[in-house]
Amino acid sequence: MSRATIGTINPSTTSGAQLATLLNNRELAENSGHVGTGRPTYAQAGMIYSENSGASTKLFLAVGVSGPDVDLSALFADRPGTLRVTAEVRLPSGWLWADGAAVSRASFPDLLAAIAPTFTGTLAVGSANITSVSEDFSIAGLVGAPIEGTGIPVGTTITVVTGSGMTMSQNATAAGTGVALRAFPSGNGNASTTFNTPNCKGRVVIGRQNMGGTDVGLVTPGVGGVDGSKLANAGGTQSVVLSAAQLPAHSHPASSSGTVAIDVGGSHAHSINITSGAAGSHSHAPQNGDHFYTHVASGGSVSAGTVAGATLAQSLTTAAVGNHTHPITGSTSTDAGHTHTGTLSITTTVSNSAGGGTAVPLVQPGIVENVVVKT
Repeated sequence: MSRATIGTINPSTTSGAQLATLLNNRELAENSGHVGTGRPTYAQAGMIYSENSGASTKLFLAVGVSGPDVDLSALFADRPGTLRVTAEVRLPSGWLWADGAAVSRASFPDLLAAIAPTFTGTLAVGSANITSVSEDFSIAGLVGAPIEGTGIPVGTTITVVTGSGMTMSQNATAAGTGVALRAFPSGNGNASTTFNTPNCKGRVVIGRQNMGGTDVGLVTPGVGGVDGSKLANAGGTQSVVLSAAQLPAHSHPASSSGTVAIDVGGSHAHSINITSGAAGSHSHAPQNGDHFYTHVASGGSVSAGTVAGATLAQSLTTAAVGNHTHPITGSTSTDAGHTHTGTLSITTTVSNSAGGGTAVPLVQPGIVENVVVKT
């Protein structure tokens, strides 16, 4: 590894002051480790030097006399935009919480450049199409990302991305060729001076499913509420209440049991009509099976007496007036010895509903730690 060199000193052309400067520079370079605000003027191929002009010190490997040199810091440090899970309680230096917060574009230019790419395109007034896009973002996952640029209304997002074109959610208000544009997958803050960091709060990171150009279709918005092909797309829920359509096909066996009682007991009444087909004097027997009747008519008479245990209490008189009808009412003193026929209707209601509608938990076993993003 080369150190600073003062080269070959020619006594005839090198003054004492020049020699002193060369020696002092060499001593300063070697004692300081070649630290400065820029590339040392004496840098030689193979020399390592440090540059501290920015927010953090960077380490370079000199390639030639004038460069460009290799940034060794990128080999040993995380690149801007890198997400890390950490158990550190305090926010580490050079990192921000991945909490979706709006941060200054001026304060974090490297992070802005990493997660909010710039490109150029051609706009036409009244058109939502961007043509001649300088870079193919068709597999970059920018659909849904806010987009900014001259002639693009605030709140506009990218809806379609093709190889050399894009479609926006709003029409351009100004035309231009090679217009500087920027997309913000994680959010564009106040659309002026801030932008948003990735928001990992309460979320598990999912690898974008169309990385490299092949969409595996494992995470779709219609099923899980997350579009796995869009950068920074978030969704999902920790529980869900199942509907009947989400349950497996099944059946519930129905059964019922019980006793049906029919009451025909006790004294009860029967009403009948008897029509006589013969005129003149005639009689009606007051007994019909085990039913005993008291008769009410006009004309004729019958003495009180006992028939099969029942007492006749009224007289019966019949007049010779031709065909006629006697309304007869009676009562039974017992329900034995006779039957009633009819239609019996029984309604059975079976209730086999179950379940309380409690939400089903969907959270996988895990551990909660901090997530940070490199600035």
